[in-house]
Amino acid sequence: MYVAVLLVRCDWAIGFRSGTLGCYALAGAVALDLRVVLGEEPWLARSHGERWERYRNAVPRWLGPDSIPHNHRLMAHLITFTTARFDPANEPANPINPIAGQRVLAWLQDGLMNAGYRTTEPDTEDWGWYIDVADALGSYLVGASGDGESETAEIEWVIQIHRHRSLMDRLLGRNRLVADDPLLTCIEGIVRAEPSVSNVIVDRDA
Repeated sequence: MYVAVLLVRCDWAIGFRSGTLGCYALAGAVALDLRVVLGEEPWLARSHGERWERYRNAVPRWLGPDSIPHNHRLMAHLITFTTARFDPANEPANPINPIAGQRVLAWLQDGLMNAGYRTTEPDTEDWGWYIDVADALGSYLVGASGDGESETAEIEWVIQIHRHRSLMDRLLGRNRLVADDPLLTCIEGIVRAEPSVSNVIVDRDA
């Protein structure tokens, strides 16, 4: 479906010889890619576990160079953990989807700012909540999501870390998110230092 939508938009741009429609098609490709990477893939990982890992390693993403194996394409870092510290009932409502995460990001903000990072206030997306994080070395999107309708106090939370890269960075392979990224190290340290947190899993190749 995504490919069909992009082909239609590209056809408009070519048919009308419109640079504006070409930019619209490019922006649509970026938006769809972010939806897949930030929303659908983490959900599939949580829902299908090992079966998803096997599928992900065998099938390339819908957009991107098929010749590069997945385990060589660092797109995002994920930190999964369980805790009863954050009660979704005390969060502002997510107007897009009933997915919690605002309290997790507010907690992370304090530790990140103490470490010298600048952050925005938490905002919503259809896959959860996010903040923008930056320092002198780069800027990132940090997302958080959890089951906002869970009936148990112990909730599994997922933190996503994505490095902002320009189109030129992507084309030239620059400014990639690496396995020892300092922001990942900082956030992992904050999570592991919290006494109520358990079952911490760090995926450096999501």
